[in-house]
Amino acid sequence: MPEEFAGNEWFVEEQYERYQKDKNLVDPSWWPIFETIDKALGGAGTASAAPAAAPAAPA
Repeated sequence: MPEEFAGNEWFVEEQYERYQKDKNLVDPSWWPIFETIDKALGGAGTASAAPAAAPAAPA
């Protein structure tokens, strides 16, 4: 985690876990931070990159 989150790593980690499940579960202001973390970790990405209102694609 970046040093600017010192003392609040637990909160950032919780938010990042939520982002990984579905980025719409966290405030959009966090998205660029977590995208940067994803790139640094090798492109882990999120489970759902589509907006919450978007319908699921048929199987």
